[in-house]
Amino acid sequence: MADQNIGSVMVMSNGKYLGLVTERDYSRKVALQGKSSTDTLAKEIMSNNLPRVTPVDLVEYCMQLMSDKNIRYLPVFDNDLVIGIVSINDLVKETILAQQETISHLKDYLHSSL
Repeated sequence: MADQNIGSVMVMSNGKYLGLVTERDYSRKVALQGKSSTDTLAKEIMSNNLPRVTPVDLVEYCMQLMSDKNIRYLPVFDNDLVIGIVSINDLVKETILAQQETISHLKDYLHSSL
């Protein structure tokens, strides 16, 4: 994760999604407990009970799930196939972009009416 500058990785077995290992999982279940990362298995620290979302779920819904569950990542599924991960960072960036577009449209509207 550090090499790729990412905060989570999927844990897979034979193409089947098992869970996610996040920086939070690592820090709480390995580093803070004095365990060794070379002796700890991913299945021992992964989060495997995260809610699932689909590509058509709204940003607002995903943000609400993350807020309610106090999590930063959601696996994205198309039927039973995992197709990606959405992070709180992804959602915040999208929200900011949407707000900037709204502001731009409002400015255009105000300037056109002058």
